[in-house]
Amino acid sequence: MERAIGRTAQSAEDVCSGLQLFLDNIPQRDAGIYESIHELLSLARGLGELRLDAVQYKRLPTPIEKDIRIFLESMNLTLGRVQNMFGETKLTKLNGEIAYSHIWNNFSMEMDETVGGGLWPRLELYNLFLKAMLENVRGETVEPKSLGRHRQKITRLLQSQQPSEPGYPSDTSSPISPHVSFPPMPPAWPGGPPAPSFPFPGSLDMRQYGPSSPTISTASWSTHTSGSMNSASNHWASFVFTGRHDSTPFPAALRRQSIVYGRPMPSALDRLAEDNYSQVSRIAFEADDMEARFYCRSADARARILLLKRDSAGALLFFCIPLTALKLTRDAATLDLYRMDRQQRKYEIWASLNFADYERLVLAYSTFAALKNQDAVMAPEGLHDDYFHTNAREEKLLFGGITVYPPSRRHALRLFRDTLSGGLRFEARPLRGPKMHVPLWTAFVAREVHETGWVRRVGGTQLELKRLDQHIFVDGYIPTLGRSGRFVIDFDSRDDCDSFIRAIKEARMD
Repeated sequence: MERAIGRTAQSAEDVCSGLQLFLDNIPQRDAGIYESIHELLSLARGLGELRLDAVQYKRLPTPIEKDIRIFLESMNLTLGRVQNMFGETKLTKLNGEIAYSHIWNNFSMEMDETVGGGLWPRLELYNLFLKAMLENVRGETVEPKSLGRHRQKITRLLQSQQPSEPGYPSDTSSPISPHVSFPPMPPAWPGGPPAPSFPFPGSLDMRQYGPSSPTISTASWSTHTSGSMNSASNHWASFVFTGRHDSTPFPAALRRQSIVYGRPMPSALDRLAEDNYSQVSRIAFEADDMEARFYCRSADARARILLLKRDSAGALLFFCIPLTALKLTRDAATLDLYRMDRQQRKYEIWASLNFADYERLVLAYSTFAALKNQDAVMAPEGLHDDYFHTNAREEKLLFGGITVYPPSRRHALRLFRDTLSGGLRFEARPLRGPKMHVPLWTAFVAREVHETGWVRRVGGTQLELKRLDQHIFVDGYIPTLGRSGRFVIDFDSRDDCDSFIRAIKEARMD
């Protein structure tokens, strides 16, 4: 069940990317497209939460599973119909240009005549039903009549979709294929790229580092991921930025503009496609009209970062580089990415990414560090990442101990308090070996530590947590759950267990 949910979440992200291309190419900026993108993003986040709940509870009650299956079946059919529309862009051209407005208008008229109305209202209905299902799964209070109404509407919609939606069979119990056909990519700049509006310390020849790697996104460039979406749909990084955490803001004084100093690479998307990379994660910097995407290639785990930003004239610029060619350092609320000038043996800043909240900064750093460490090519000496700035230490260590992960692996578990935002989080890393500086998972717990009964001792060296939303940075990690279905921490010693409980009590008083 959780894999089916994850694939549907990935498909929602993919369709979102395709719709962005329509939004970019329709002069009147149709509000229905914009709102549909918004609803798809919300659905992708909600499905990410539902998948994590399905993993945590292992077996859901039959009525809830039935609701989820009906929901996935109908939503997959809808996403499939939108993908069919994307395919029409390959066939319909006027004066050598793709007739986006013509295709969208025909699609909208067709959708308006179906049960549930247009695409936007239909996606809104899915979101309402998904929200009610999440509350139901978690045992929260759900208005039975409201849930019943949504179920009835979805069921009626599903009946109308079978088999009328072209290109899709009536039996869609499995999510739609992640091999998506997106609209062709128009040229980035007719007549050549514009002059950059900011200085660059130097360029980087991408060829010397080999092929690139792709990520998930809401922008207009997923054209080239269709050949390798299978691996991306279940990649751990695709479930990191689900929004399943509180937001602890940094002080406004730490706000800076996110800037890219590297040189634009107009062919970046084509190169990623040709080299069989798949997008696995994305981070939007709305205030700076910028987006960061992580790409990975399943064959050898090569990883790249792609930055997308509009210049002062509104033209879209692409910047791409292998993760192994960068050094990442935290400086207050900013992550600075450096490349090395090998001849002069000095660092040159490639980009600065500023974050409004603590949680997204931590997740971005951890995702970068983990993908880079899992890359088949080792980073050169001098490009190892440093979470802390050389002149500051932004996180205070409240606890450090050793835990046992079945069957007998030792992990270093730490509890950090961020000194700038007040955020609180757990982090686990391998205790020894070459990966000891790379996070396995993190969990934000600023709210949970204040809940009565959140931590319970169930043995001399074992604790049980009522709830723990982990963000996992490695394939194959399975949370350790007790008989009650709650998260269990097995410490290597009674002393560590005692120290952990004391640290939690002290964190409550901060």
